[in-house]
Amino acid sequence: MYPFLFSSDRRSPGDSDAVAVPKEHRRCARSHQYTGIGNSLGRFLHEGGSVFDLLGCKSVRGRMRELRKFIAFWYGPDRPEFAMSAPDSRLPLPLSLFYRHNARRKFSGHPSWRAEIFYRGAAGHHLLEPEELSYRRGRVTFFMERQGDWRGDTLQSEEEDPPVWLSGLLPTDQSLVRSVEGERQLRQSLSEFLVTHVLMASIHESENSRFRADGSHAPTLVDTFRRARSRKRILWDAGDPAEPGCPHYSGTIWLLHDAILVHETPSGDFTFGSNSAKIGPAVAK
Repeated sequence: MYPFLFSSDRRSPGDSDAVAVPKEHRRCARSHQYTGIGNSLGRFLHEGGSVFDLLGCKSVRGRMRELRKFIAFWYGPDRPEFAMSAPDSRLPLPLSLFYRHNARRKFSGHPSWRAEIFYRGAAGHHLLEPEELSYRRGRVTFFMERQGDWRGDTLQSEEEDPPVWLSGLLPTDQSLVRSVEGERQLRQSLSEFLVTHVLMASIHESENSRFRADGSHAPTLVDTFRRARSRKRILWDAGDPAEPGCPHYSGTIWLLHDAILVHETPSGDFTFGSNSAKIGPAVAK
């Protein structure tokens, strides 16, 4: 069964973060099963317009709402056991909204693998779980390089969408070979950084995709992507590596055939991921 494309929550009075789901979309999501490109998946996504608009939302609450829609699309609907009823009051708004709905969300795209917290990461950088957060001198540490060489900090709740700083042993250039101790402020705000991380983790973490392929091993899929002019759209701009950013988090994130996430790096490399094991091979044919 293909994951629900929206949260099953109803919009409740006073809850500006709830995801409203039309009845016809809920019926379609419950009954949907992938049977081939051009079948019900594409029709479902286009009948209601864009499912999520990460680039178009400029407000913090709007961006986090659209991120919640993407998470429902990729990982399935919200469930009570995923929620964190009372996030720490010191958390800035983007982190509070994210943990409120996803703090305990586990996922595995492979039936034989143990489900893990989807945003925690294994091969890549780590967005910390609420119990791992640390607070000091007006900042909260919420992110960490996979080997602990550097950490990511943001301000506590004074600002709605505060900056993000990386500090520790940081790469000095785009080659990521040489590192020095230091601190840098990222170009992206906290809410933008959370979008980037979730998209990167969804593509690059093996347990978060049912189908995953590197472009170097999937030339037919790369060719399909390049030729699919009307069947792909940009979901997110992760930035240029020359700008102050997070190591490895740069390039463009695309949605291909309404079903496959594509990370195109500034150097022209590709990584593909899908939450269906059948869609990638079908598109590549």
